[in-house]
Amino acid sequence: MSISYRCVSCGLPFPTPAFMLKHSILPLGAALVLATSCTSWKYALTLTDSTPNPVHIAIQDFINNSPLRKEDSIFSVTIHNYKNSHVVVHIYGGPNRIWVLTNDRTNFSYSNFPTNYTEAGGKLFYWKDSTGVVTHDIIRVLTKYQHIDTAVVNVFMPDRIIDHTKQAEDYYFCKNNLGRYKKVRTRLATGYYKPPKVKCK
Repeated sequence: MSISYRCVSCGLPFPTPAFMLKHSILPLGAALVLATSCTSWKYALTLTDSTPNPVHIAIQDFINNSPLRKEDSIFSVTIHNYKNSHVVVHIYGGPNRIWVLTNDRTNFSYSNFPTNYTEAGGKLFYWKDSTGVVTHDIIRVLTKYQHIDTAVVNVFMPDRIIDHTKQAEDYYFCKNNLGRYKKVRTRLATGYYKPPKVKCK
């Protein structure tokens, strides 16, 4: 059965992807191991899969400890390599929707879409990874949260809200020991402030 959704602000219909689109980010490098120093809630990783990883741990910490969790219901998560020995997980809440891109209102690109998501603590968190694909399920949940819009190139571009006062939570993980990490609450983008020192050995 064919399912279609409609652009929230411009009324344009767009289809769900007929095939899965691959997305890539910087590789996470070495295998990640959960350290025994994690507290009990860090072990309760009942998110998108059963394999612990820095995204899951960061989201659990964010839900349990960050005051920023109260400011939004939808959070974008991005992942970066740092000095080949650390992984940075960036969690940021905001109102800007994910765009479906089209030139002719017939062919649609889902290149902006995340490949993974979890609903935790009454919140939606979404991100891309190197092996994920865009699925009908990710479109379903983004539609549920009214977080999709359509951009028609050179014709219509949805409004983007930029708030320089808004903070994000950055988590710096040791690749070889997820129990060792530090977090920074900041208004600056990752890479534009002095990062914390995390001893991995």
